[in-house]
Order: sequence, then C-alpha cells, then structure tokens
Amino acid sequence: MSQLTSRQQQVYDFLAGYIADQGYPPTLQEIAGHLQVSGNLGVLRHLQVLERKGLINRSPGSSRSIVLADRSRSEPLDLPLVGTVQAGLPQGIKLVPYYEQADLVANSTHTVNVALLQGMVLVLLVLFAFLGCFRAAVIVSLAMPFCALVAFIGMNRFGISANLMSLGGSSPVP
Repeated sequence: MSQLTSRQQQVYDFLAGYIADQGYPPTLQEIAGHLQVSGNLGVLRHLQVLERKGLINRSPGSSRSIVLADRSRSEPLDLPLVGTVQAGLPQGIKLVPYYEQADLVANSTHTVNVALLQGMVLVLLVLFAFLGCFRAAVIVSLAMPFCALVAFIGMNRFGISANLMSLGGSSPVP
C-alpha cells in the first residue's frame, strides 16, 4: 500500500473490515463513531486522501458510496477445484434431430408452388366462366407469377422477411 498515516490506515482497515462483515460500506457517522470523533469533516478528509491515493472510490450524493479499489488484478485469486465437467453427451445418449431444415424448406417451397398453381387454375376457371374467352383468362392467369415476383422484389427491397404473415399478405391469390 502507498504511504498512509496511522489514522488513514485505521480508517482503511475499518472500511475493509466493515465491508467484509456487513457486505456494504459504512456511513460517515459510523466511521466517525469508530474513530471516536464528533464530526464528519475529519472523516471526509481522510476519505478524500484515501481516494486520491487510489485505495477507495466514492460516488457523490450517496451515504454508502465507498468502494474499495480492486486489488485482485495484481494478486490471483486461489479457488479450490471442486470437480470437472466432461465435454459432450453422456455415454448411451444419442442426439437425434427432430426435423431437418432442408426438409422443412423443401416442404414449404412445395406448398407455395402448389398454392400458386391452384390459384392460377382457380382464377383461370373463374375468368373463363365470366368472360367466356379462354385466351383472356390465360393471359390474366399468367400474370400471377409476375405479381408474386414483384411482391418478393418489394419485400427484399424494404427488408421484409418471407414468413407466413408477409406471404399471406402479398399473395396474388384472391
């Protein structure tokens, strides 16, 4: 420790012991009571000196703001070894995936393709039934994949993820 007077050493030792026993720092009145002085001004001056020498840190405005400076960087802490943990799974335990991501993506893509084709066929039939012209119905139905493409380009441009909610909202199927 840096050079401390006997009174400063007494204050520091009291702080360290109090914090170790109570778990929180003492108030100025408690320090003054231990030093057997009547006022807090002398205690404040001792704390200012300890703070200047880097032994404590204080926050203004709090009655219990004294923190002992961290001295553990220079001295390693010796902890007892309690046990070891084996890496990996215990013997006889096998990790089986619940689903494969590739299967999930393939099934989702297949579902989107089927829905798009069903929508095209449904629109084709409805348009043919109302217009009576097969060529006009086919032209409108062939525009549907391009509408989906435009929707995906817009989603990509504006950073919208392709999840069920956004795909349902951008679906060209009526």
